Amino acid sequence: MKNKKKLSAKVAGVRVSVDYAANEDGRVGANDVRRLEIAGVAKILASPAALRGEQIRWIRSVLGLDPIHFAELLGLSRATIIRYEAEGDLPRPSDYAIRFLALAWLSPEGLKLEDAALASWKPKRPKRSTRQP
Repeated sequence: MKNKKKLSAKVAGVRVSVDYAANEDGRVGANDVRRLEIAGVAKILASPAALRGEQIRWIRSVLGLDPIHFAELLGLSRATIIRYEAEGDLPRPSDYAIRFLALAWLSPEGLKLEDAALASWKPKRPKRSTRQP
């Protein structure tokens, strides 16, 4: 007999949890762990704040990519990905590219636009100067 339990973790600075049906021995299945990983990515993607280094590393690991292949998909160098993961200081276009790559990559596994709250997500626009030339 299976009973419902809650699986929780803090991933890349974000607290996530998913319900799962525990086996008789109380163990968590691989599918439940994967659902937790995807929930973590969804919560990271839902935040309007710029991605941090640990979040980029988490997204890349959930996608199952090493820095070389991640960089190739984004059209960047391996050194750039390593710098982003270490420093977290990345330009806005790279932030958006990582978010949309993650969404596209994980869509077949059940990550939907509304799960990541991207349907209502609006990127922060740079402030414009009000000075007249």
